[in-house]
Amino acid sequence: MLILWRVWPPGNIGALATAKPVGETTVMAEAPRLAPHIEAMRANMAEALGIAVERVSVKATTLEGMGALGRREGIAVLAVATVSGAAA
Repeated sequence: MLILWRVWPPGNIGALATAKPVGETTVMAEAPRLAPHIEAMRANMAEALGIAVERVSVKATTLEGMGALGRREGIAVLAVATVSGAAA
């Protein structure tokens, strides 16, 4: 979240959008198991983006042992914030 706040201060995405913005994130990791943490992650991201938690999606998946991530040598995250329109 600190990296996100440095790039985009809290609340700015919600302030820019005329339509409801959406935040979508996929975490790719073999460990730790993220299911118990998904709701807290959604809440933190919603706060950082300045949007409702209902507009944030967090998914977790494994790479089934393939590549460096599958060997537990790291974690990858794909994140997209979709914003349509701009405030007048």
